Amino acid sequence: SVLSSAVLRCIAAVDFTEMSSDEVHHLIKMIQIAASRLPETTVLVEKLVDQMVKFGSDPAGSGASSSLRLEHGNEVVMTISEALLLNLTVSVTGAKLAAKAVLTNKCVAFLLAAGKVPELRKPIMLSAEYRSKLEQILKAEDESRPGEIDVPLELTWGARFIEALMPFFSSHARFRVRGKVAFRIVKRVADILAGRSYAADCEGPTNGFDSDSPNRGLALRLSKEEREMWDDDELKSSLGYLDDNEKEERADQQVMFAQANGVTRIFQFLTSAFHGKDPTEKLREVNSLQEAEQFLEASKPDFQQEQQNNLEASRDGGVANSHTSGIKPFLEVDNLVFSGHSHEGVDLVDPPYSFPSEFGGELSILFSARWDALQNWSTVLDFGSGAPQNNILIANVGRTGNLIFQVYIGSKRLSKKVIVPDCICIGETNTYLCTVSKSGLMQVLCGGHVLGEKYDCWLPSTCVREHLYIGKSNFPAVDPFRGEISFLKVWVGAALQWQDILGDLPEQDTESHDASTTSIIKTLLRPQTDEERPAREPLLLKTQAATHTRCMVEVFEEFFEDAMLEKVNIAFTVAAALRCLFVLLRMPAHGGVRADIVEALKEERFVCEVVTLTRACGALNCNVAAKFLRVMGLALELAPTQTEEDVRRFIVYDVLRAYYVELAKMAQTADASPDPLVSRRGRILAAEITRLVGVICRTLPFCIVSEDRFLQAEFTERCMERLVPHAVVEVTSMMILTQPGEGSGLVYEEISAVARSLLTGLMDHCPELKYGILEVFGTAVANGRASAFTMTSLLEQSRQLTEGGEFERFLCTGGSNGLSAERKSVIAPTLEQPSGIERVLGCAQGLVFLAGKRVPVENRRHMTPFFSCIVTTKAFYILDLTASGHPENPRVVQQKDFLDMTRLIKGSTGQDLHIGWACRDRWTPNPVEEFMTIIFRRDDAASDILGKLQRLSIPPQGSMGQMVPVQKDKIMDEALAEFDKASEVGPEFMAYVDSKFDELRIFMFTSSELFVLDTDFSNWIPPFENDGVLELQDTNADPATITAGREAAVEVHQAEGAEDAEAAGPSASRITKQKAAMRVRTGMIHEGVTPGKVLTCPEGRGIPVATLNDMSFHAEQGRIHMNLIFTEGGYNNISVFLLSEQMKEEVRRRIASKEEDWENYDEPYVPRNDDDAK
Repeated sequence: SVLSSAVLRCIAAVDFTEMSSDEVHHLIKMIQIAASRLPETTVLVEKLVDQMVKFGSDPAGSGASSSLRLEHGNEVVMTISEALLLNLTVSVTGAKLAAKAVLTNKCVAFLLAAGKVPELRKPIMLSAEYRSKLEQILKAEDESRPGEIDVPLELTWGARFIEALMPFFSSHARFRVRGKVAFRIVKRVADILAGRSYAADCEGPTNGFDSDSPNRGLALRLSKEEREMWDDDELKSSLGYLDDNEKEERADQQVMFAQANGVTRIFQFLTSAFHGKDPTEKLREVNSLQEAEQFLEASKPDFQQEQQNNLEASRDGGVANSHTSGIKPFLEVDNLVFSGHSHEGVDLVDPPYSFPSEFGGELSILFSARWDALQNWSTVLDFGSGAPQNNILIANVGRTGNLIFQVYIGSKRLSKKVIVPDCICIGETNTYLCTVSKSGLMQVLCGGHVLGEKYDCWLPSTCVREHLYIGKSNFPAVDPFRGEISFLKVWVGAALQWQDILGDLPEQDTESHDASTTSIIKTLLRPQTDEERPAREPLLLKTQAATHTRCMVEVFEEFFEDAMLEKVNIAFTVAAALRCLFVLLRMPAHGGVRADIVEALKEERFVCEVVTLTRACGALNCNVAAKFLRVMGLALELAPTQTEEDVRRFIVYDVLRAYYVELAKMAQTADASPDPLVSRRGRILAAEITRLVGVICRTLPFCIVSEDRFLQAEFTERCMERLVPHAVVEVTSMMILTQPGEGSGLVYEEISAVARSLLTGLMDHCPELKYGILEVFGTAVANGRASAFTMTSLLEQSRQLTEGGEFERFLCTGGSNGLSAERKSVIAPTLEQPSGIERVLGCAQGLVFLAGKRVPVENRRHMTPFFSCIVTTKAFYILDLTASGHPENPRVVQQKDFLDMTRLIKGSTGQDLHIGWACRDRWTPNPVEEFMTIIFRRDDAASDILGKLQRLSIPPQGSMGQMVPVQKDKIMDEALAEFDKASEVGPEFMAYVDSKFDELRIFMFTSSELFVLDTDFSNWIPPFENDGVLELQDTNADPATITAGREAAVEVHQAEGAEDAEAAGPSASRITKQKAAMRVRTGMIHEGVTPGKVLTCPEGRGIPVATLNDMSFHAEQGRIHMNLIFTEGGYNNISVFLLSEQMKEEVRRRIASKEEDWENYDEPYVPRNDDDAK
């Protein structure tokens, strides 16, 4: 040790700029020799490695540093890697443990520094030899005893490539799934795919690594990033810091990840920790797939046609479908006693009964029975032709007191059943009602109470059943019934309720129903006080994790589940793996990468396995469930140009349904938790459930099973009823009825718009669900949690969706062919029109301006004097809702090809959207830009239509980078600012309103004044700057031609404006110059009109809100007529038409917030006539 210290002092005293190549070589040899004698030489090796760190970090790169880089790079990298491996494998205690940690840190510091030196990193750190050593080192760390320091070699330059990290997920690597090394590697993969630069990886504040002190707990510090929900804006902004080389490398790594089947490999690695540990989860996966498969087959048109025939045949048989007492039973028997012998069973097909054996459809079975013994599957009745063959069966389950009601379809063992536990008591007589309704609801009732029920069932087939057994079964291994069946009645074609059969019950069963119906109804309708309302029982769902049974509404985010063994909480690793998917789906560097990931995420068994994995994590931990739902929503969203989806995708939807229904109940419980963290996580989970279900419901109509639109609509309705149970409706409604709490990261306007879109879509496609939705909101209104406006807004949006459905029916019945023949692209006239069925993607009502001039409707006095703006899979349409013949023969005012879209400009109020279209002009051979301005009735419609149009603007075989740019309406923003100079944040509220003479105005609240501004879109011009220049990423000729055409249209627009800008002179203001420079050739700016006078105030100034004396609203011609009367300042009144009920509610709320006198103002909404009331 004395000699070693002397040598090191000599080395430290030498100016290493003068060291020769041989001397550097001898130092490396000293490291090799000393490393072979660890741990005795730990301090010596640490000092030598520290010297190498100085050589490698020398910015001048001269002397020893130059020799190290140019002549001994491979030797030094492999020598220090070997020293690090040897140091990890030695076992020490006490003071030597600290020295071991310091040496480990110095070795890692050198390898990180080497990554910044081009001569050291290529090709040395890309070699198979180095990668093999990398795997050995991380494997040694993974197998080290708890408490050892972290060795983050995954942060080195050689591990920044996907091909270097993928082998860690192979079976031969055998890393601990719950180990800290596995977590760090998965996180590193996510960082690489997100484009995190190597410079950032080497910085201490970013990755938590400190070269000057032992890095115990590094993985714990890194884990903080995986706790919270992802932020789209943060991801986008981080990409903005990458240079061109880093962007190119990120694209290469994403492609490599997809080609290496990275998604499957990572999740197979993670799920391997749970295989074989919980067989019930595996059984659940199999059952969920089988159940989805059965429902899909039973919901297809041929099967549903059979069900319709069942119903018609039943009704033709003379059975009335009326839920009133006195319906004649299909069959009826009584006083049957059985001693349990096989020969005692009764077949009602045989004499003396001779009941007809052909029936099906809706069914009600009422019977009173006493079991004297619980024999094996002893059967009350079994109507069928075999084992199985269209059986309708009621029995006890096994030898238990559980009652089963089961319906088989055909002979393929497809069945639906309701099992009621412990409802049979030996020696007791009870009366049961078993029903199957047309809506697919199976129920078992007793004494007026529902004992069990199951949704999404099918009706019994209409067919001949060879045996109508009572007291015995068609199945051979079943024991006969032992007991008494006092009476049995069967109704076909009707699903009765308990009150319907009171007259058919024995006297003892009706005693409990003697109370007056009126008093019962009064009791039910009497408002309950808070004390009378039953308390909601807490949700007690538990996770399925191997070692923990924590309540799922708790958040457990300790990094180590077992700190003594350093067993990592699997939620962190799964969250990092899900981030890999999110990055590839949300910000793919290449369109093909996203397609590969989507394909993997649509595989049925893979989805089942990931659902099982997220269940094991605990739904709220690290927001794992919410992150998984977000990823699936992104993967399942249909491409705008895609007109059909594989019908088997329903199986994936159904697997997800079982999970998100479970999560919906949990989200409601968590949202109501007093713990702020739990409540915030519950809210986030509810929002992601809403997003995913919205995607599924938008995509489901594209799962085509029949060209017949009626059969297709029936299939869609049936599937939606299954996929959106009442629990999901409640969670979705929560997104509208309550504001998100602080820290949730949710924007109320955004998520409530998603929720409204989902609910209105359900009301449009599923009449059966409409009652449940309105019930939720009606209850909220009655309890004071919501205003009546919320319901009217939903119904208004639902009506607009109905318009889209009506137009789609017109397109599917031949209208699409005629419109397509009339439509020809200006930019690409020779390009063939897209084929396939034309589907409606979005629909909203509004006012339309073309080239600054308002387009008039055909009938101004119509109940809906608006246009319908419809986005389909092939084109953009403007329909006149007032035209005669609508909707059977709609009048198409405008139809535009998406290829002709040049840019989108987002308006200032949330209602307005400006769309640039390329059009022909007779004065120039090049296409010029013409703008269409749409003022939507709904605030959320503009952003919805904008998003769809931008995605649809991608040319055929083009990339996402070729979407048209979206710009901000700077002209309108600056014009509005002129009227609110006192405010730094702009107006508090703005909305477009109409006058009696169809003059569009802006109704605006500032901090203290109210403005009504006249608008003139003939003076409106688009922004001068062409934000988002399109870059061609693919080599296909068609996209290049289309992109060039779009750019040419904008260039002509700007070039001509530039000439006017030159003529305008330097005296014009900046805004005037910009407006003059951007004058559109097609006449948006006319001669003699001063550009920029988009807004004018007739009174010259605002009206103080404090002078408001009275306000009133009434319906008139599909709009809301608002009258505001003022007392001071010479203003008489303001009389305008609001475009929607939503606007009226917002105006009233704003006025109430300004003046206390108006806080309780609640003028009734009085329609003037029957049409207004409707």
